[in-house]
Amino acid sequence: MMFYIVRRVLFGLLTLWVVMTITFFLMHAIPGGPFDMDSMDVQSPSYRRIMEERFGLNKSIFEQYLMYLGNLARGELGLSISYYPRTVNQIIAQGFPVSARLGGIAILLSIVAGIVWGVVAGLRQGRWQDNLMKVLTALGITIPGFVLATLLIYSFAVELRWLPPMGLRSWKHYILPAVALSFGPVAYLARLTRSSLLDVIRQDYMKTARAKGLSRRKVIYKHALKNSMLPIVTYIAPLIAGLMTGSFVIEKVFAIPGMGREMVLAIGNRDYMMILGLTFFFSALIVFTYIITDVLYAFLDPRIKLGK
Repeated sequence: MMFYIVRRVLFGLLTLWVVMTITFFLMHAIPGGPFDMDSMDVQSPSYRRIMEERFGLNKSIFEQYLMYLGNLARGELGLSISYYPRTVNQIIAQGFPVSARLGGIAILLSIVAGIVWGVVAGLRQGRWQDNLMKVLTALGITIPGFVLATLLIYSFAVELRWLPPMGLRSWKHYILPAVALSFGPVAYLARLTRSSLLDVIRQDYMKTARAKGLSRRKVIYKHALKNSMLPIVTYIAPLIAGLMTGSFVIEKVFAIPGMGREMVLAIGNRDYMMILGLTFFFSALIVFTYIITDVLYAFLDPRIKLGK
């Protein structure tokens, strides 16, 4: 087990290096730069020269690459061009808790509602609960997040005036963005849970368990549900990473000062250090969740032997 974890960590570090390298060179290959703005101060040659020297942009691209890898090895993600003199580490430390709180609520809502919804639909196959699940699942997967967010704001904030439309100042502010974030994952998890549960129920060992006299409830919740969790855990891993770091669109629509909004602003401002830092942070979180998922496989299914 330990050898497998160490190997996965090394592969994860290699993956992060590849992601950062590709992002770095693609970002510098795009025409323009962070100081190509319409402002008179930015357009001043002397100002641009000073700022490029301060951020190391006057060096060759390979010198900048090596300098960034050196800072990254020390855990330093560099200075933000847009928020100078603040560092990217400080901005992540400020924005991540906001996205994590909202993402945690959305994750809990997605997992609980999605699995319960899928189990009910699977056990009521062909009935109205199953048919309703199919309709809502299709809506949840096809409706874009920004469309759903706009509809929620118009319905519950503008027309009904039940909930606030933006910000995160009280518990009421979390309801609309959490629903908008989790509606798609709930629909997908429900469909995945239903199909996985039906597939497990049709297996021969489930028929054998029923033939031995075990109650239907015990067969479903002790055997079938546990064995149907593998594909669900596979989907939950990137879901957790994505929701914990915030949604680019949802945080922009609801004016939430989280990681997603910072990424959108960094791309718009061509803030190289911010883009690289947030990309590294997102990638590291995704790699970490996948490592945890691989380890969970062995506990959910004893037939899986890690490292062999």
